[in-house]
This record gives sequence, C-alpha cells and structure tokens, in this order.
Amino acid sequence: MARINLGSGKYRPWPQPPAVFPVVALPLVLHPRKTPVNHDPAPVNLSALSDAKFHAQLLQGLNQELRVSITSIKTALTLLDTPALKPPGRQRYMSVLFQECDRQSALVGRLQELMAMGEPALPAGQDLEEILPGILSTYQPLASERGVLLAYTIAPHLPLAACPASWLKQVLVQLLENSLKFTQPGGRVWLRVRPQGEYLELEFRDTGIGIPASDLPHIFAPFYRVHRTCEGVGLGLTIVQQCLEGCGGTIAVKSKLHEGSLFTVLLPVVPS
Repeated sequence: MARINLGSGKYRPWPQPPAVFPVVALPLVLHPRKTPVNHDPAPVNLSALSDAKFHAQLLQGLNQELRVSITSIKTALTLLDTPALKPPGRQRYMSVLFQECDRQSALVGRLQELMAMGEPALPAGQDLEEILPGILSTYQPLASERGVLLAYTIAPHLPLAACPASWLKQVLVQLLENSLKFTQPGGRVWLRVRPQGEYLELEFRDTGIGIPASDLPHIFAPFYRVHRTCEGVGLGLTIVQQCLEGCGGTIAVKSKLHEGSLFTVLLPVVPS
C-alpha cells in the first residue's frame, strides 16, 4: 500500500489528510483567459528537438530577454536623471533597476544550470525514498506567509532510479517550485511515486491556476512563460526537459485552467 509521510516520522495510508507545510509562494496576479480547455495529456517528445534547434531557440530567447532588460534599465536611468523628478518617482525607477538586476542574476543562474547539463554524469542508482523527504523539507523554512497542503506518497520497495543525483534533484525541485508558485493559498500540491514497468512514475499534481490549452505545446521552450506577471526567466521546465532527455526519461502534462495541472515523469530504473 502507498504511504504518506506527514513530516513527523509517522505514516498513514493514503488518502488520509496530508500534512500542511506552510509555503511562501510568489505573489500571483491572475489574468483569466478565455481559451479552450485541454482535457487530454499533452506528451512531450524529448527526442524531437535537435541540439541545433534547441541552441537556436536558446540564443534567440536570450537575445530577446537581454534586449527587454537593457531597455528597461536605460529607460529607468534616463528618467532618474530628470531634474524635476519627485522622490516617489525616483523610488519607483530605483525599484525597476533592482528588479532588473535580480532578474539578470536569476538568468545567469539558470544558464549555468543548463550548461551543467552538458557535463558527463554517471547515472548511479538513486533512492527516492531517501532523497524526496530532504528536498521537501527545504521548503519548510519558507512557511511564514501562506498555507498549502504539501504531501507525497511513495510506494514501498521502489527500484533505484537510473539518473544522476544532480539531474534528479533538478527535476524534483523545478516541478515542485512550479506547483507551489502557481497554487493559491488553501490549495494542494502533492507528489506520488510508484513503479511502472521498467520505469518509476512521478506525478506532480496541484490545484493551482492551470495552463491555457494554447500554451501547453510551448511550455518547455527556452524562456517561455505562461504567466508573464510572475517572477522567473522561463528556463525551469527547459532544464527539466534536458535532464530527462539525458537519462532516457519522458514527461507529459495535462492541465485545466483554474483547476490545476498534472506533470507525469517517467524515470528509467537500474536493472535488477
């Protein structure tokens, strides 16, 4: 029977109410769109994107991101030089400069993570029963502003995942962060892990704001952001895709606007 960790060392059968890990999520500005809802999974073909095409998309997106950021910085600096500028206006333009600096710092960090994907890594066996609790616990210190039901279930006696530890961590962290970021207070985020033939199936499910059907085919493209009013540079899901492609895994997503999303990952296992 699958079991749920309630954060206290005790286990109960699912579906007992999961523990509440209060999570500080980024502020959300919701802009509902009238788009058709996709009720079916949208499988992502990781092998379809060649290295050349991916690099072209990456460079094109990077060029656009830098142009927008530089334009914002130059505009703010120009307005700050206005003699008649009052203190509230000066503070506003200073905030723009700080935000753009933070954005560029985040961009550099994401690019470094992508570069690390090209480094050779041995797919040593990873025990999710040991790794997952530690990753989830890193979100507990961020629990001061909002409460989200955050839980996970792990089937017993799982085989080891054939994936480098750093890549597996990237997959877990990026998908969990996405779920938490786009889930409103009082919502739920949970992860289920179970065997599926020669793979491990990881389901990341949330009751968040969802993804419009028109955006689903593009969410793994570099710098693509569905909700552009939220913080981020649009590389998190790209990193997930590259990690899975490197270890022979797959990912699929289905989502319903205003109801939530489900990301399903298949990770190969170490042969017994």
